[in-house]
Amino acid sequence: MQIMGVNLDEMPILKISWVVCCIMIVADVIMSCVVAAANDNEDGGHKSSGFVAIWSMFLVVAFGVMGTRVILSQKSTNLFVGFLLGFGGTC
Repeated sequence: MQIMGVNLDEMPILKISWVVCCIMIVADVIMSCVVAAANDNEDGGHKSSGFVAIWSMFLVVAFGVMGTRVILSQKSTNLFVGFLLGFGGTC
């Protein structure tokens, strides 16, 4: 089966699920920016909520970059994947 020129039959399930996670990371970045903008006003928003939204966005993006380097690289080992799963489980 091919989607946008990518043959999914040759792609392992771990890589497919990581691509889905990266799509959700992009959605999280957009939502964090919206939440930070909505809470950074004078009427009733809390600036601390905007800070937390942006800080968590940076952590999720860092996790996504690290995970992409671990999972999609050709030099991926079981140790790196286990570290990534352990780190993701603590977040």
